[in-house]
Amino acid sequence: MQNNYPSVVMLMEDATRILQQAQYDAIVYRTLTGCVSPLIENEIPVHRYFDASDAYVVANHLKDCILADTAYVQLALPMAVGAAPFVLYYCGTDNIFRFTDVVNRWKYTEKLLGTEGIDVIGYSSDGDPKLVKAMVSRTVFLPCMEISRWGRWFIVNNEHMPVYIQDSIHLINKIRNRILKADMMIGNFNISKTHLNDLLVHSKDKHGLTVKDLKPQDKMKFTPTEKIMNEELVKFMEANVPECDGTATILRCMQNIHEVFSNVNLSPLERIFKLWYVLFLVRGWRNWIKL
Repeated sequence: MQNNYPSVVMLMEDATRILQQAQYDAIVYRTLTGCVSPLIENEIPVHRYFDASDAYVVANHLKDCILADTAYVQLALPMAVGAAPFVLYYCGTDNIFRFTDVVNRWKYTEKLLGTEGIDVIGYSSDGDPKLVKAMVSRTVFLPCMEISRWGRWFIVNNEHMPVYIQDSIHLINKIRNRILKADMMIGNFNISKTHLNDLLVHSKDKHGLTVKDLKPQDKMKFTPTEKIMNEELVKFMEANVPECDGTATILRCMQNIHEVFSNVNLSPLERIFKLWYVLFLVRGWRNWIKL
């Protein structure tokens, strides 16, 4: 509110593996951190549950507690150009919870934000099955419609908010990792890492790639993905690498996914056009793409 942002936010959440380790927080709360707290009614961990007021209490906690192996974070992104997300919620967890726990926590978060006049218009996450199931359970689907040209599609009742999406950065990186892992086919067209490797015989200033970009140790590093799907690289590959149509197509699919969710300057029609380009491929994914 202080920044004059609209009173609507997108909530984004993800988890990452951490080393299991209990630590003493002497500065802020005089508690143990790194332990899994029990959940209260709204599926929020009990705050400052592991009191560390004396050595006996600490010893008992360490004897009975479960150490967290996952850090879980939820961010809120104001719907304004240039707005930075801020941490709304974080905790250590053993990642043992149900999709219903996620739904209850979302409802509680929406309620708390609502008391401040802030509306949640959507959720974004990676493909964690619990989160995806929570999204599906809260989405209001209309009956399937038969459209002769496009086949059967689920139609969502968009009068119900919020909306749910898979985080585009995760999605694009997963496609990149799949390309680098094994060859695939779209119809009769090959999708192959070999086409990208063939670029390395040319000067780097022509395509921008390095050997390291095609052997990523960090699967979630996004810089190599940006390089691989760069339009100048795709055009150079089409001009210099034979039979790379399949690879070029999937790279342009990645471009469209990224642009649809990150380019605020796209008009509604441009955004829909690029989404349909992606959906055209995804619709036939099982039939066209073969390992």
